Amino acid sequence: MRRACDRLESEHQNDAEKPEGVGWDGTLDPKTKRMVWQTHSTFDQALAAIRQAAQWYDKVGRLGYGVHAWH
Repeated sequence: MRRACDRLESEHQNDAEKPEGVGWDGTLDPKTKRMVWQTHSTFDQALAAIRQAAQWYDKVGRLGYGVHAWH
């Protein structure tokens, strides 16, 4: 995951417009108590979230636990 982030950063470092991240859900505006619908995360926000997930997988692995998908 980290290598993928590094590769993407390298590929897009000189781009005037970076790719968009994933679309966001709504967030609650604390002042108006209304939902504010977001468009997309930024490229940097998307990479930061992926790096954070990679850090979590590393920690879980160091603690001796496994991770698997289920539904």
